[in-house]
Amino acid sequence: MWSGADLSQQTGLEEPTGGVTGQPEVAVQVPSGASMGGGSQVCIERTVTGLGFDLVILPDIEGKKLATRRDGMAVKRTSERTVEWVFELPAKIFAERDTVLAAQVLEDESAAAYENLCLLYVAMTRAKRAMYLIIEPAPAKSTSLNFTRLLRDALGETWSHGDARWFESIEAAGGPFSEALDRGEAMGPFSRRVRRLTRTPSAIKQSELNGALLFELTRGRSADFGTAVHERFAEIEWILPSRIADQAAEWRARLGPDEATDEAVACLSAPGLAEIWVEPSSSGMGKSVVEVWRERPFEVVLDGEWISGVFDRVVVKRSSDGQAVEATVVDFKTDRISSEAAIRSAADKHTAQLNLYRRVVATLTQIEISRIRCEVVFTRLRCATRIPWVEP
Repeated sequence: MWSGADLSQQTGLEEPTGGVTGQPEVAVQVPSGASMGGGSQVCIERTVTGLGFDLVILPDIEGKKLATRRDGMAVKRTSERTVEWVFELPAKIFAERDTVLAAQVLEDESAAAYENLCLLYVAMTRAKRAMYLIIEPAPAKSTSLNFTRLLRDALGETWSHGDARWFESIEAAGGPFSEALDRGEAMGPFSRRVRRLTRTPSAIKQSELNGALLFELTRGRSADFGTAVHERFAEIEWILPSRIADQAAEWRARLGPDEATDEAVACLSAPGLAEIWVEPSSSGMGKSVVEVWRERPFEVVLDGEWISGVFDRVVVKRSSDGQAVEATVVDFKTDRISSEAAIRSAADKHTAQLNLYRRVVATLTQIEISRIRCEVVFTRLRCATRIPWVEP
């Protein structure tokens, strides 16, 4: 564990700033010639499962205590994970004096602590060469059982292991960076990155906007509605028709009955969308593996531009040796479409966006473009429309 000044002196990096309180960030900076070609990423720990980086920096990991239950109603589940009861907990002083509620609070806190420890484990096991944890000095009277307290109790106030000058043994791999270094254009052990143009896939959709919509009082509520529908879809990996009613009951108990839940449940129940939600049968698939990305953020460089976005849902099929062979990109739209005649026009509006998603998936998985399917789901009409591949 290092202070920001120590890290800057050791590696030549500037002191990190910012961060998300309570959400450990994984800031990755790769030296010249390293396996990732001099690239860098800044991301939260939830997005790096299964990945590895040469250098990992974990700043701002203080946060709340590990055993902090999520806000909202308490949901008691049976051993089969079905809902037994739902109850809005009273103040802690009262809940602690009821054996049933006290047991539920303890169960929720234990689950929260386990989840947070898993996140910390993910963040601390991504480094191939070096890892730095940066924490604030502990307040004199602090009793918070958070990440920082756990690390201090386990490792002490300061801790280090290995060669602090590890980066000096890495040789440049050649190419443009080495040539720039020979010309004296790169300073220190890390390359100065070119600032690229940035854009998001959702910004390139082609459409005309009715001017009256700009003055509608419900415009903000429509955006909130779309976000709420996406949040419910993000909770679904696969679901059988027989389980939809239970899922709907759980949403209404936890989130309250609302239009977004009704919309999501209707889409889960729609026969025309069943292929999206039901896990493919393994018969005839050999030992292939199917994985689902839900509300998964991405950062990638295409054609010299930095593309940032979030996939709504991507299903990736892998062969028995782990090679990605096929993918389906699903994008949910809560557009105000009232007739089937308007579907084609609406689909055309989103074609450029979906084809950019297709290229991003191809880049991330190395799947051929021809084996990546894209479709738009219009939630109000409970229908899906295939988006053809168009060369950029």
